[in-house]
Parts: sequence; C-alpha cells; structure tokens
Amino acid sequence: MEYQISIIVPVYNVEKYIERCAKSLFEQTIDNIEYIFVNDCTTDRSIEVLNNVIDKYPNRRFSISIINHKTNLGLPSTRNSGLNLAKGNYVAFCDSDDWADINMYKDMCDLAIKEDSDIVWCDYYQEHTTSGNVINQNFSCNKDKLIKGLLSNSIKWSVWNKIFHKKLFIDNNIMFVDRSNLGEDMSTCIRLFAVSNSFRYLNKPYYHYWKDNETSLTKNISNLRIQELLNNIEIVLQFFKKKHLEEKYFKELNWFKIINLSHIIHIESIAVFKEWNSIYPNSNKYILSCPNISVKRKIFLAVLNSGSVHLFKSYSLIRVVYRNMSQIFS
Repeated sequence: MEYQISIIVPVYNVEKYIERCAKSLFEQTIDNIEYIFVNDCTTDRSIEVLNNVIDKYPNRRFSISIINHKTNLGLPSTRNSGLNLAKGNYVAFCDSDDWADINMYKDMCDLAIKEDSDIVWCDYYQEHTTSGNVINQNFSCNKDKLIKGLLSNSIKWSVWNKIFHKKLFIDNNIMFVDRSNLGEDMSTCIRLFAVSNSFRYLNKPYYHYWKDNETSLTKNISNLRIQELLNNIEIVLQFFKKKHLEEKYFKELNWFKIINLSHIIHIESIAVFKEWNSIYPNSNKYILSCPNISVKRKIFLAVLNSGSVHLFKSYSLIRVVYRNMSQIFS
C-alpha cells in the first residue's frame, strides 16, 4: 500500500514521553498515514507503553509498524531503518519525547501536494516543564537565500518540523550519517534543501519540541559526540565541494564551521584551546562577522584564535569568578 506520508519515530528509553507522542500521532486528521516506530534496543518499558497506546487506536493498527534493532545503533541509523521501509510519498521524523498538533501532517501534506513542493516546514513550540515559547521559522523560499540561511543557522537545521518528498533521499542517495549522533539533522537537512527544487512554509507552530529531557544527546556532549559532529560537518563540506558550490557559499561555509565549533567548546578546556586553530584555521578570520553567535562567544573565540595560552587562562579565570559571583548573589 502506498501512503501519503510516513512518520518515522525512533524509540530509546522514552517511557516517560512515548504515550504523549504516540497519541498525538494517532489522532492526526490525515487518514492515509503510515507510522514506523524503530526500537533501538530500548532498556525501559517504552515498547510496552507504546503497545498499550496502539490498543486504544484500532483504526490505526494496520498502518503501524514496530521495527526492532538487534543492537543499539543510534539515532541516525534508527531513522535510516525507518526510511528504508517507508511507503509514503512524503516522510517525516518525530522524536519520541516530542509531540505534534493533530492537524500538522494533513496541513503540511495538503500544501506540499497543492504546490508540488519537495519540502514543507513550519514553526514550532520550544517546550519546557513550566513554560514554552514559539520559535518562528519564516524564511525566504528563494533557494540561494535559503541555503545561506541554513549554513548560517538562521533557520533551524532540525528535520522534525519538516516533511520531505521521499524521492529526495532516493534520487540523491542521501541518508543520515550512521554512528554520528550529533549534527545528524544538520548534515541531512542541508543536503536535502540543496538538492530540492521547491519549498513551502506554513506560518503556524505545529510541532512541540521538548527541551527538558535530561537524557537527550544534545545535553550530553563528550569527546565522542564532538568527533561525530565533526563527521557531520565534513559530510556537508564534501557535499558542497562535489556539487561545485564551495566558491558560491564560501563565506557561509566558513560561518558554518565556526557556528558548529562554537557549540562544543568548553570555556575552561585547555585541550580545546590547543586544538582550535588546527581544526579549521582558515575560517578564524570570519569569527567577528559570523551571525547567530553572541558577542561574548565571539570574544572567547577571538581569544582562542589569538594563540596566547596566558590570555586564554586569564579569560577562563574571569569566567569562573563571574559565574561563581553570580551564583552567590542570585
């Protein structure tokens, strides 16, 4: 059976959140929808909770698949498993600690079909335990401006507030980068936009992105995660080189490197200081002009780029003192 859209949901240790997520998906107002849950060897009751929810939606049962990995492979491989089985013309990715408004996928599919669009994206809610706010994603549908916006992180790199025509993956041999769990949305999303021909935006927040999951990969950055991010950065850089787009987006690609590295640098890390100039040394001249980075972070990056260990140590000491004083008087 061919579906209008396939929703791919990775499942790993989300027993606290999977019921909320699954209910929001099963109550979608679109009928011709496929659900693919990929169990990446969860160690908790996530699948038991999911099956209990499925029992409450008998009308959806025959459009639901649960794939069980034999070993834990990580988020990119989990999404790839879903992609390989998806029968929908369009595909979407919903993280299992998030949820969606009930009209999200109908409205996005309707617009995609009406406008013959490869990609449709929308605004989203950034949800916390006691609060939430809308993140606006309105951006130019001009491809050149859109690519520049993606590289400079003006538009979110996430895949979960977007739907993609499945042919983009198949025709261009684009998949998530296996075993690289940090930056996997970024490298995949940028490449998909670069090969697509038409885009549309829905000016409404449909997706609810849950920020308070303490087990989230983005909250647990280790040396391994940093290497995984570097892998995803290189995938993008090599892609633009292969497509002969390096010169056209030269400045933005340098910003792209700086923005990503700025997310993983720890203020007191001498090891990172010593490695900084060796990673992308030719990009450092673009630090001060780089958008979407705070002035404080730019100053820190400039200190790193100065090459002075003493200046770095002084800056780090000031940071520690300031942080401690702030905690005392807060």
